Amino acid sequence: MMSSWILLSGLAAAEPNAGGASAHPYVSIGAAFTPNVYRTRQNPVMSQAFTIRPGLDASWRTPEFKTDLGASVLRHQVVANFGENDPAENAYQLSYFDGDAYLRLQALPGRKVGFLLDSMVNQEHRPGQSGVAGAAGKTLVGSLKNDNTAQFRIQPGSALWFDLGGGARVERHTIGTAPDFSTTSTTNRVAAGPRLDVRWQFFPRTELWAHGELDWYAWTGGKLDAGMAWRAHLGVMGRITPNLRLNGVLGYAQLRSTSGISTPIQGITAMANVEWTPRANSKLALGYSKDLEDSWFTNNMSWHYVFLSYDQMLTSRLSAGLGGGTRFELYTGSVSYPDVLIKSDAHLTYQFTDHVAATLQGGFWRRASTGWDAPVEATVTARW
Repeated sequence: MMSSWILLSGLAAAEPNAGGASAHPYVSIGAAFTPNVYRTRQNPVMSQAFTIRPGLDASWRTPEFKTDLGASVLRHQVVANFGENDPAENAYQLSYFDGDAYLRLQALPGRKVGFLLDSMVNQEHRPGQSGVAGAAGKTLVGSLKNDNTAQFRIQPGSALWFDLGGGARVERHTIGTAPDFSTTSTTNRVAAGPRLDVRWQFFPRTELWAHGELDWYAWTGGKLDAGMAWRAHLGVMGRITPNLRLNGVLGYAQLRSTSGISTPIQGITAMANVEWTPRANSKLALGYSKDLEDSWFTNNMSWHYVFLSYDQMLTSRLSAGLGGGTRFELYTGSVSYPDVLIKSDAHLTYQFTDHVAATLQGGFWRRASTGWDAPVEATVTARW
C-alpha cells in the first residue's frame, strides 16, 4: 500500500479577452507520496511532497502576426523521513522551484515569405544520491535548458514550404549536496548552427517532412569538450484512415569532438508512432524511437525507446489513461555502461466544471543502475 493522497482546491482570475488577444491563467495544487524519493537500490527514503503551479497561456492574432506565449512556475516542498534512528530525520527538507516558458511568433502568415521565432525555457530538478552513504549523501540534480530557433518561411505554394534559418541551445546542469543542497558542481553547454525544414503536403491529410541541422557545441565547467554534430531526417506524417494515424521518420546523425577528448559517435536515428481510435473518445498509441546525443556527465549516449499508451473518455466528465515504456541506453566515454529505464503510469481525471478538474495519478519507475520509485500524486487544476 503506497499511502493516501490529499486533494486541495485552486482558484484563478477571470480571463481577459480583447479583440484578437486572449489570456488563460490557471493554478494547479497537489500532494504526492513516494516510497523512494532518492531512487536508491538500498535504504529507500519515503517522502511527502506538496506542489503549487500557477501559470498563464496567452495568444494574439492579427492578419500580420500570430503570437503564443506562456509560463508556469512549480514549487516543490518535499519532506523526507530518514527513519526514527537517524538523527538527521527531516533535517534535509527540500524546497525548490521548477518552471517553463515559451514564445512562438509567426510574422506574415500565408505570405510567400514570412518569419518564424520559437523559444522555450525549461527548468527541472530531481533528488539523487551521491557516493556518500546516509542522509549526508543526498543530492539535488538540476537542469536548465533554453532552445531557440529563428527561420524564414518560404512558401511558393499552398502545399509546399521551406523553413531556413538557425538555432541555438543553452544548457546548465547543477548538483547540490546536503545539508542545504547548495550548488557544488556546474556543467554548461552552448550549441548553435543552421537549420532547414521542408514540408510537402502531397495528400489532403498526409505530408512529407525533411529536416537537417548542424551544430557547433562547447562544454565548460564540470565537463570540458567541444565538437560538431549534424543530423538529417526524412519522414511521412499523415492520417491513413479516419481512425488511424501514422508518423514515421528515418535519419542519420553524427557527433564528433573537435577537441579530441571524446570519440566520435554516429548511427541511424528513427521514430515511428501509430495512433488508433478503436472507439469513440479513445486513443491507443504505440511508438518507437532511436537516437544519440552528447551527455553532460559522460561523453555520449544512445538509446532505443518503446512505449504503449491508452486513453479513454469514460463519461462526459471522467477520463482515464495508462501507459508505459522501456528505454535501453548505452553511455560511452569517461563513464561507460549500459542501462535500462522502465516507466509506467496511470491517471484518472474528473472535470467538475469547464474550468476546474481533479487528477489522481500513480506509476512505477525503475532504473537498472540505481533503484526504483512508485510515486502517487493528486492535483486539482483551476483554469480560465
